[in-house]
Amino acid sequence: MQEDINLQESSFSLESSYNEPSSWTHKKESFLPKQYKVAQEVEEKILELHNLEIGRDVEIQNIKINLNGIDDDWIHTYISIDKGKDRFKNKEPLVLIHGYGGGSILFQKMFKKLSKQFKVYCIDIIGLNLSSRPNVDHLKTAQEIIDFFVQSIQQWVIQVGLQYKPFYLAGHSFGGYISSFYAKQNQDQVKKLILMSPAGVSKISQQENQDYLNNRYLNMNFKEKLLNWFRKTVWKYQITYEWLYKNCFLPKQYIMKHMITTRLKTKSQKELKLWQQFYGLVLQLPESTSRFVYSLFFYPRVIAHHPVEEIFETDMNIPVHFMYGQHDWMNQEGAQRLMQKNKDLFRIYLIPSSGHHMNVDNPEELSEQIIKILQINEDQKI
Repeated sequence: MQEDINLQESSFSLESSYNEPSSWTHKKESFLPKQYKVAQEVEEKILELHNLEIGRDVEIQNIKINLNGIDDDWIHTYISIDKGKDRFKNKEPLVLIHGYGGGSILFQKMFKKLSKQFKVYCIDIIGLNLSSRPNVDHLKTAQEIIDFFVQSIQQWVIQVGLQYKPFYLAGHSFGGYISSFYAKQNQDQVKKLILMSPAGVSKISQQENQDYLNNRYLNMNFKEKLLNWFRKTVWKYQITYEWLYKNCFLPKQYIMKHMITTRLKTKSQKELKLWQQFYGLVLQLPESTSRFVYSLFFYPRVIAHHPVEEIFETDMNIPVHFMYGQHDWMNQEGAQRLMQKNKDLFRIYLIPSSGHHMNVDNPEELSEQIIKILQINEDQKI
């Protein structure tokens, strides 16, 4: 993959906006390529708009990891900073993992509230957002891809010193899918698992999935059929956000503005501009693991080749809490079946006034629910 990135195409100009970083986090990590440093500077401005002060509330680190004997990779990480009386509290660690197309930055509305109760870590999945973009052409099967993601988290856990301290793990959507496999393979490390609208839980056959699509197609209008054709084409040819941004003839700034204002619910022009700058830079980074979503799941219901329901049916000993938005589109059947079989181990919660992106739609309620779940007495198990 060509590492040279034309930053001129972004709405954020490197020449006009980039000076040698003054932030101590950047100085500390001189190994970061320039385009990542620039994106991280914009990221910090977005966090500060949401009252997260770098060096006071949150520390941003790029944790070096060793994958397949190579130590050129890193995991972009937020770490909460305890101050005042909180410095003397022995807070339990809570690790948050984002969904596909997202990043740690999408937990910014939850970070402060959760940090009051836990030592919070947010990580960018390897190959996504501001984590490094390794060459992953050697990974062919769904199981190889899953193992690669799990290995990257295992490496990160070692580097931040959590391998000897059991922690809470929470993942959203695609991050929930990866978190499930990590938790299953590392049950001695994970105290409780929270899955926020996780992808790939339910066991559904390819035929059932196709029948679902065929039945839906009969009731689609022309616009919906056109959108369905586009999505199927994207899935078939494994077209990534990065490829679309660099090569698509569509008005990318208009589309990005629409997605940011509708999904992220930005309220000010200043914040909107920063988000556009940030994603304009991120989408120019090399492609890496982003295409794996097409190798792991079937269109259109995000049904996994290796469903979470299947791996949780046997030898699962840690509590799992599924959370879905009130208007969530993600399939919940597998979570419901697991809970019916073992209510002592599996629970389901509904977050009101939210859809799939509950961390954006209703971060206050989601944070409250997470705190309640994790503070239940350990003797009560679930």
